[in-house]
Amino acid sequence: MTDILRAVEQKHAAIYPLMTRGMGALAMSNAKSEPNAEIRGHRIRRMLLAIQRAFISTLPWSPLSFAIAISTTVIPDTSWTQVLVPGLVTSSIVAGIGWAMDSIFKPRLSVTPIRSDPPGTWTVMLPLITLLATLIIGVIFLNAVTDVRIVGLVAVLVPAIAIVWLFIQHWSKAPLISVARRVSTYVLLELPTYRGELILLMMAGYIGTVGSQLLAPIVVNAGFDLSSLPTWLILVSFVWIIPFAGQLGMNPILIVTLIAPLIPSAASLGIDPTALVVALTAGWAMSGASSPFTATTLLIGSFAGVSARHVGLIWNGTFTIVCCFVLSLWVLIYAFIS
Repeated sequence: MTDILRAVEQKHAAIYPLMTRGMGALAMSNAKSEPNAEIRGHRIRRMLLAIQRAFISTLPWSPLSFAIAISTTVIPDTSWTQVLVPGLVTSSIVAGIGWAMDSIFKPRLSVTPIRSDPPGTWTVMLPLITLLATLIIGVIFLNAVTDVRIVGLVAVLVPAIAIVWLFIQHWSKAPLISVARRVSTYVLLELPTYRGELILLMMAGYIGTVGSQLLAPIVVNAGFDLSSLPTWLILVSFVWIIPFAGQLGMNPILIVTLIAPLIPSAASLGIDPTALVVALTAGWAMSGASSPFTATTLLIGSFAGVSARHVGLIWNGTFTIVCCFVLSLWVLIYAFIS
C-alpha cells in the first residue's frame, strides 16, 4: 500500500483535472512575480486554497465527479438530476465558508502591497464557459430523452466534445491529420502512463464492493443493526466518517462502496434516497479538502512546497471542521424539512 501511495504521489497530476492543474500553475506563476517574500507566501497559500476549495465544491453536483458517479450507483433509485439542486446547495455552502474564512482571517502584512488592475477581461473565459455549458446542457438533454445513466452519458459526451474542440483548434492547419495525430498520441503514449492511477481507482471500487459483501455477515453476526440507529445519526455520520477515513489513507471510493451496502434502505429510514447521496457527497468533498492521500491535497502541497498533510490538517483543518458542522445541519434540513 505504501508503494502504491508513493507512486500516486509522484504522478498525482495525471489524475487531477487538467483545468485545475492549469489554474494552479497560473497562480504560482503570478505569485512568483511578487518581489516581497511575505506577500508572495500569503498569496500562494490563499490562491492555491481558493482553487482547491472551488474544486471540491463541485464534487457534490458535477456529473464529471466520482462522488456523483459512485454515490448514485450504490444508492438505489437515485440519479444525477435528483441530486443536482441539493448538490448545488452543498457546493454553495462549501465555497461560501471557504470565501468567508479567507475574508475574515485575512493575514496582516507588515508592508502595504502595491495593487494594480489585472490585465484582460472576463471575456477570455467565454470558450471555457461555452465548453462547460455544452457539456451540462448535453447531459441534461440526453438524460431526459434516454434511460442511460449519467456515467454513460458523460463517457460518451466528453470524448465527443473533445474531438470537436480539437477540430476547431486545428481548423486552419490540416484538421484531420492534426486531430488524428493528437488522438493517437493520447491513446498510445499518454493514456498508458496513467495505468497506475487507473488501477488504484478501479481497485478502490472493487475492494470496497467485495469487502462490503464480506463485512455485512460479520456485522449481522455481531448483532449490530444499523437500522436500529436514529436516522439523523446515520446521515450525519457520513459527513464525518468519510473525511476521517481519508486521514487513514482510505480513498473515498473505497469507503463509500464499503459502507453503502450496510446502509438501511431509505424507505426504512423514512427519508428520500437522495438525502443519502447528499450526505455521502458532502463527506466526500470534505475528504478531498483534508485527506493527505487525495490528489487535491497532493497537488496543492507540491505547488506550495509543503506536505500534503500540512495542506489537509494545517491549512484546511479548521475549514473542514466548520464545513462538517454546517453540512451536518444542511443534510438534516434536506432530509427532514425540505
